[in-house]
Amino acid sequence: MANPSSSACRIPTLGTILSVSALLSATVLLFVPLRLFLGNVYEFTVTFPRLLGYFAALGAAGTAALALLLRLAPPRVRRALWLAMFALGVLAWLQSALNPGDFGVLNGSAMDWSSPANRRAFWLEAVLWLGGAGLIFGLRRRLAPHVGKICAILLATQFLGTAQLAFTTLSSAATPWWNQYTLDARSKFSFSGGRNAIVLILDTFQTTLFQQLRDENPELFACFDGFTFYSDTVGGFPVTQPSVPVILTGTYYDNSVRFVDYVKERFDGPALPTVLKRAGFRSETYPMVPITVYLTPESADNLKKNRLRPDWNRDRDLLARLLDVAWFQAVPQPLKKRIFADNHWFLQSRLHREKKAGAPVKRRNKDVAFIEDMEEQGCVQSGPPAFKFYHLNGIHAPLNLNENLEAEDMPEKRGSYRRQAIAMLKITARFLAKLKAIGAYDNAVIVIAADHGFGPIGIYDPARGQRPDDKFYDNNLFMGGALALLLVKPAGARGELKTSDLQATLADIPATVCAELGVEHPFDGWVLTQTAQTEAPRRRLWHNFSWSWLSGNDYLPPLTEYWIEGPGRHEESWQPSGTVFGPGRALRNRPVPVAPGTILSGPQMAPYLELNWGEFGYGIVWSTHSYASLRIPLRTTSSDLQVVFTWMPFLVPNLLDAQEVSVYVNGKHYQDMRLTQAEYTECRIDVPQELAAGFELQIAFRIPTAASPATLGVGADLRPLGVALKSLAIEEK
Repeated sequence: MANPSSSACRIPTLGTILSVSALLSATVLLFVPLRLFLGNVYEFTVTFPRLLGYFAALGAAGTAALALLLRLAPPRVRRALWLAMFALGVLAWLQSALNPGDFGVLNGSAMDWSSPANRRAFWLEAVLWLGGAGLIFGLRRRLAPHVGKICAILLATQFLGTAQLAFTTLSSAATPWWNQYTLDARSKFSFSGGRNAIVLILDTFQTTLFQQLRDENPELFACFDGFTFYSDTVGGFPVTQPSVPVILTGTYYDNSVRFVDYVKERFDGPALPTVLKRAGFRSETYPMVPITVYLTPESADNLKKNRLRPDWNRDRDLLARLLDVAWFQAVPQPLKKRIFADNHWFLQSRLHREKKAGAPVKRRNKDVAFIEDMEEQGCVQSGPPAFKFYHLNGIHAPLNLNENLEAEDMPEKRGSYRRQAIAMLKITARFLAKLKAIGAYDNAVIVIAADHGFGPIGIYDPARGQRPDDKFYDNNLFMGGALALLLVKPAGARGELKTSDLQATLADIPATVCAELGVEHPFDGWVLTQTAQTEAPRRRLWHNFSWSWLSGNDYLPPLTEYWIEGPGRHEESWQPSGTVFGPGRALRNRPVPVAPGTILSGPQMAPYLELNWGEFGYGIVWSTHSYASLRIPLRTTSSDLQVVFTWMPFLVPNLLDAQEVSVYVNGKHYQDMRLTQAEYTECRIDVPQELAAGFELQIAFRIPTAASPATLGVGADLRPLGVALKSLAIEEK
């Protein structure tokens, strides 16, 4: 006789089957993707109503499919299957809500699965999934009568949470341009038989890497006929979103208004595409990241009205991207590694597969597709002059295009960036060759630029002995992010590639393009092609901020402003301006002037550390580069002073026996030292009264022997360590 109290043995009712199926399906196909979208609303070029339609259809189809599977399964299988499906739905919901671990910005870069945060997350997820599954199966007899109600409660919770998030987000968010318009690429590669202005962005291409390749492979640069290379160009920000407006508007975002509002205001008035369109040009902008521009019929001719009805050909890549990341959030780490395997997302990589030979490279790499389309479609047409803005992936991660334009997954090392940079030079050469072939080269003003450089690959500066090898990669470096590639060809220019050491900025591009075209403009930047190389040094701006920012946010994180006065690749040219632009307000961040008799220990020194120092630990801070500096504002004094450091060199017996340190005071060489004892000693620096009276004191250390524990095989730290500071004192002599 069957045990009537054994609820787990009962065959689930149709209502229970539907609720269990709906919980799992709606969680991973509807609610988690929608919450992901709403948390990054400016990241995706699709309207919420259309996206809701897609995911509601997917959720309903998934529910029907799972319910049919349960309904058709043999009774004994059905009993186990519906309980497993219930457990998966509950645990996927919990996993997506907790979302443990720290995987950074999901921009295609390799993930550090072994970081402390992700190791902790692994064990937390193991407890969650194994313990949760065990608990559900252990309590199955008690839970079985209530499963339908539990599923309904969880579905209602997700529905109400998503609805509230949608209301608060969409009611407060700025309206992006893609809610009304979509890009029309039919004339993307059609140029004017008269004048043309072309801005081609090679993302992340650092200017010193360009110079290194020029030194090593001069044959790659024959294509730059009539161009001038501005070797000392500085960008404005370390990432794409705020950098493109610098290029197209000549202005710097300061966090005083929402980012989308700032871009809209610029494009409504003084933006290069808008100015040229008003001057009679056919203006076409093809951004890589939509939030970097604000396109309307007043600024762009390559727009068409957005359609509310589904458009699978247009939206499938976006849906695959959202589902990949949503599933990534909803599963534990072993499955995460399947969804993001070998730097490729599960759905996106399968969507881009094609059976015919040679197709995967084009489908996987948009820059290869760009140049092949240009070679197939490039033509000259009669009509008004044309402006084209193209933004390519360049050498941005993921690094999956080698120097032969072949698909290859490469590690994040300088050598991989170098190989992909060669690929971009070959693509650029083919682009310029096509312009020549169709007769659109000579009459064109052409700008080839990066939106920003890249810090972790170091700075190539052979005059100073800086030659980072192919294995070099240091995530702590940021100065190289300011060194953006810039080349300009005026209309009618011919001849070998020239080099200018003019202190240029990306904000000079709009003024330069308009001046070369003879178009009146409101831009304040230098006209680079008409500025003498003997021009006096200028103060250039750079804004550094956390890499954790997502472009779904209204504001950037606090922007730390730097002044660059001198060559951008030289550390001594850099200094913090003392201003931090927080969301909605600017904050002065000048440290308190130091009076004679002051002793600063450990973290008390933090406000005075300028460049290339690590985090404090055990009361000390290490220099993390071959150059490190402090900036100390001094109280007015009538006496000579001494600055006294307590420090210790980084030494490794039999591997690194000494640190060679050159000390500079306010840019002047003060003393050379050789530190050979791994113990704390004092370093005394004399400061005459005339130098100390009411001025800032910059003390810089050049440490060519700085080395990383990883390189020496004594640790995992990749930072080149030089000296550790323990205390700082100002004394009267």
